[in-house]
Amino acid sequence: MKTYATRWAFRSPTSADFRAVVKEVAGDAAEALFRESWDSSSTFDYAVSKADVRETRPPVGWVGDGAGRKWTEPARDETTKAKTWESVVVVRRMGEAVWPVDVELSFEGGHVVKRTWRGVDRWIRYRCTGPKLLAARVDPDRKLLLDANLLNNGLKAEPDKRAADLWASRLRFWAQNVLEFFALLGFAGAAP
Repeated sequence: MKTYATRWAFRSPTSADFRAVVKEVAGDAAEALFRESWDSSSTFDYAVSKADVRETRPPVGWVGDGAGRKWTEPARDETTKAKTWESVVVVRRMGEAVWPVDVELSFEGGHVVKRTWRGVDRWIRYRCTGPKLLAARVDPDRKLLLDANLLNNGLKAEPDKRAADLWASRLRFWAQNVLEFFALLGFAGAAP
């Protein structure tokens, strides 16, 4: 921006002039991003489509190859061991336009892993073993302001059912009141 402002100060630049300065300063990669976002009607939309977590257990039965094969019994006391979790996160590019985005994985204990995805492929899968996955978010810092749908940018590994429980209890409340009202009308009409 500084180069553009000093070069074109007190003149009438066009968008082509701005793009030429960006290409000169930032290189061909910036020009490709401009073509992707400026010259086309393609949309940007990245979504976390899957965030699964499951507990991993040691193998049970015949383990090993050949002469080293041994029978392993299931562990009797699993409360003393720290649990290990396998997490799978799938991030998809829903729109046609390509833009590099950050993917953030949040784990128990406050551990956060951030990876940058170039976004060229239609989807990417992250698989990790360790602490329990809590949530996954794409573009957590909101750098991609042209994202078409911000509601699909994050997903929790275990859904929060509090909102559904609240609406279910409200529905039960109103259904009970309506039924009691109609029952009251029915009894009032039957009285001599």
